[in-house]
Amino acid sequence: MSFSSAPPPAVPGDPGHRRRRRSRTRVAVGVTGALVVSGAVLAVPAAQAGPVNVLEVRSAQARTCADGPARGAGVDSYTVTAPTSGLVEAGIAGAGDWDLAVFDDAGEVVAASAGFSGREKATGFVDAGTELTVQGCLLKGKGAEVTVDLAFLEIEGEPETSTLVSVETPTRKDKEKLQRLDLDLTEHGTPTSIDVVLHGKADKKALEAAGFDYDVEIADLGAQSAADRRADAQFAAANDSTSLPSGRTEYRRLADYESEMKQLVADHPGMVRPITLDEPTVEGRMVHGIEITTDVDRVHDGKPVSSTWACTTPASGPRASTRWSGRTSCSTATGATRRSPTWSRRPARSSCRS
Repeated sequence: MSFSSAPPPAVPGDPGHRRRRRSRTRVAVGVTGALVVSGAVLAVPAAQAGPVNVLEVRSAQARTCADGPARGAGVDSYTVTAPTSGLVEAGIAGAGDWDLAVFDDAGEVVAASAGFSGREKATGFVDAGTELTVQGCLLKGKGAEVTVDLAFLEIEGEPETSTLVSVETPTRKDKEKLQRLDLDLTEHGTPTSIDVVLHGKADKKALEAAGFDYDVEIADLGAQSAADRRADAQFAAANDSTSLPSGRTEYRRLADYESEMKQLVADHPGMVRPITLDEPTVEGRMVHGIEITTDVDRVHDGKPVSSTWACTTPASGPRASTRWSGRTSCSTATGATRRSPTWSRRPARSSCRS
């Protein structure tokens, strides 16, 4: 099983931080609603409903739920065997601040969600027969029960090889013609070419039938992705830390960003506050962020605002970074003035589009 695009280099990136006097900075992280597997189709209408289970926690306990299977205060879990190879999706909606994680039989995280509320959705890929641990953690709030909705979406058909090619598009007319083919265009190119991911023989046939010339950059993206993941694991095993501000040796996933934002709020209560947008993504995930400024709870101070948005994309594979690819782009807005606490819910001129 492989993702549809080449991942970033083996050495992870780390976002920088800028501090401006008496200014407000908003950072939000979200996801788009598409997932692509190398040449395979996700059979969403034929999703197999998993067991509906209840997690019961008597008291809250601060922890990073995705760190691994845990016992004790603030956590409960159950196990289930994946009936098919494909996508597993777990969701909860509870009162208080819940986090959710799914682990495989080796204790490795398969999927996780760690937003600021009790509404969480975690998705990841699994193989049939894998014993999964579904774990819920209550970080804030009164002890309660929460129902886990679990589903498995089977991948149908034999996966085909995905290939990254550079398509010759010397004119604007060529570029517009390529866009109309409904292929998986990346956001990388040159003035005379565009990189495209071909998901099997049908895509290759469509490209050639349209009369385009191209060069193969990566013949098998699945094999390249597997090799990169092995390199990542070797790098992490050989290095306890890096020179990055975080010291991380691995890429962040979405839940890592959410957990780190949550930790910033806990460590700096007068300077950092949480933000959750009103509307979820098309996958039903809440979009979370933080606001950073002096006297952060004073919401009518009229300070200028710089808003930064980041999206994890299908073409980013299992990682999230600021190296964009695929069909999603994000923008940064500046110049707005915060005069109302509702500004964070409708940021001016900030967008993530797919």
